Parts: sequence; C-alpha cells; structure tokens
Amino acid sequence: MEITEQPQDIIIRQIESIISKEKVIREAKAFLITCDWMLEIDEEMISIPQDIEIHIRSRAFIKADTENTVLLDNHYEAVILIGIEDERAKHPKYGYLKMYFNLKGNFISEDRYGKHLS
Repeated sequence: MEITEQPQDIIIRQIESIISKEKVIREAKAFLITCDWMLEIDEEMISIPQDIEIHIRSRAFIKADTENTVLLDNHYEAVILIGIEDERAKHPKYGYLKMYFNLKGNFISEDRYGKHLS
C-alpha cells in the first residue's frame, strides 16, 4: 500500500522550516533582551529573569481572508510561555508572548498576555 503525504504534513513541514522551535525561542530571547527583560503585561511592568525557561505553546500559519490587515495578510504566529508555573498544565509563570513572523520567517510584531490567555 502506498502512503501519500497528507496536506497537514506539508503544512507542518513548512512551519518547521520557516519558524522552527529553535528559531522561535531564539527570537523570543532576542526580543526580551531588547526590552531589558521587562514587559508590560496587564498594565503591570514585570521583570523577567534572564535564565527563565521559554516554552512554545503553538506555532501556526495564518491565512488572512481579508485585505488590509495589520499584519499584511498571510503570516506565521507562535505562542510562547514565559516561564512554567505548572509543568503538567503548561501554564506560564509570567505570561504569554504571541509572536508574529512574515512569510520569510522574520519577526515583525508581538502581543503580550497575562497568565490567562484570552
């Protein structure tokens, strides 16, 4: 029996080639460095320890179906957990960092959320 590649396998391979886990973590740390390890989350300035564990919650390709979006149409996104408070449930200690990448994998923007992603 011949096994054919499924569309989701192609998408996953493309995401991995454009925004690999290693690249996303590297970009998250570089962003935190530019912020001097201080982030405003939920109207509070939070100091992030420089040795913090950074985990990836998700990575995705986003197909925009409307014109003139803020992120210039299609893009990639990664959701980062800044620190781990609950290892089993994978809740962040400090908050979430949602990172946006263009189609070439260059970091273009970010959003921050508190411990409860909304």
